[in-house]
Amino acid sequence: MLYSEKLKSFEAAHPCAFMTVEGADFRYVLSGKGNARTLVLLNGGMSVKDFCGYVAAQFIGAIAGAWALLLVLGDSYGLGANHIYGAPDAPSLKISLVIEAVLTFVFVLSVLGATSKKENSHLAGIVIGLSLTLVHLLGIPFTGTSVNPARSFGPALLLGGESLKCVWVFIVAPLVGGAAAALVWRFLNPAKKD
Repeated sequence: MLYSEKLKSFEAAHPCAFMTVEGADFRYVLSGKGNARTLVLLNGGMSVKDFCGYVAAQFIGAIAGAWALLLVLGDSYGLGANHIYGAPDAPSLKISLVIEAVLTFVFVLSVLGATSKKENSHLAGIVIGLSLTLVHLLGIPFTGTSVNPARSFGPALLLGGESLKCVWVFIVAPLVGGAAAALVWRFLNPAKKD
């Protein structure tokens, strides 16, 4: 197997690795649990200081991770940067925005469902990990799959050029998808009145 084929195999399989560590995942701020953290902040359940710390840790971690990949692999493999869906001469921002928003919506909704009841806690990591795997398997061929603005920002910052120019799509779409999932979750699970 050629080195490039091995790398492609890794790219296809790497979401599965997340499943084993999802319970200890620190990518909470802007994806999955992170979108929930944003709502916790907005609802007054988290201080602005704590929220800013989560956001800073996310972006610092993403930049450090991309930097580590750059040192090990060089920039010829793209560092996991996202891309706009479509042909090089006709990229589609609208389709990319929809794909990322829908994938994030599905992921965040699964996180909210898996973590909504204490009795589900023993399965939450598996559900969240499998959901993350699913959205990656579906999205990698189209946009590289973000569902986390920080994850997209790190590689884009280090690569610059086209990656940095389109990173806004991978910041805006997950925020929209996460907010939509939270609204749907609230509608489907209204707060119980005492």
